[in-house]
Amino acid sequence: MLARKLCIALVALLAIAGQAMASQITVVTASGDVKTTPVGGKSTAVVSGSSIEPNSVISTGADGKAVVKFEDGQIVAVTANSSTKIGDYYYNAAKPEEGRSSVQFLSGAMRFITGLIGKANPKNVGLTTPQATIGIRGTVVDFAGNTVTVQNGVVSITNAAGQSVTLTAGNSLAVSANGVLTQVPISSISGVDGTFYQSLQSSLTGAAAGSGAAGASAGAISASVSAAAGGALSGAALSSAIASAIASAVAVASKDNTTTDHHATTSHH
Repeated sequence: MLARKLCIALVALLAIAGQAMASQITVVTASGDVKTTPVGGKSTAVVSGSSIEPNSVISTGADGKAVVKFEDGQIVAVTANSSTKIGDYYYNAAKPEEGRSSVQFLSGAMRFITGLIGKANPKNVGLTTPQATIGIRGTVVDFAGNTVTVQNGVVSITNAAGQSVTLTAGNSLAVSANGVLTQVPISSISGVDGTFYQSLQSSLTGAAAGSGAAGASAGAISASVSAAAGGALSGAALSSAIASAIASAVAVASKDNTTTDHHATTSHH
């Protein structure tokens, strides 16, 4: 009886773990035409609260906008007529330095905000465009067309030829189709949905990292974003839930087993 109870508990806990893993990348807000397409799969509509599988492309139509939150607090916000690939993603709250994240901006406009993985081990965050690789350091970065703008922190931008430029906050760089890097004034950049980014920025705070089950952003994560994306168990929270559930299952099973033994003993009298 005890073994049966523990088996049932284990199956339930594996289901919980699976749900937590599936919730590592969550769409906090989505409006208009927003779709996600896993590699080799079919496109599906995205709504607020949807989970996104790693190695999927999130794309928006003319009226589409979305904010995607990763378990470590990393944020990807995409505006209308945009496309971004969410690549490999792994996060362990107990060892954020061992996590990894890969995001490729493809077209349109996107804002990227570093999470706990980027804070603990920036080299494990892969941020790319079709023509360049972006190295991050405590970063908020905007992408619009072929331009990269640093809002906070520092990035290094490297093209296929190995040419590298370091870009600090308040500066922009254009990356041509053949990979030529040219610094440009921010005022010359067009195609960015300023209202969307202003709304996103106003919701962000300088919250300290590591609070809440899903974790807070290392750079700037909003309390409202964390609340909306709540429900995912990760790291210590998941371990605690599993330990608690196992302890409860063992206690219940042991009690039942003791009661059964007692009944069996008394039946002999």
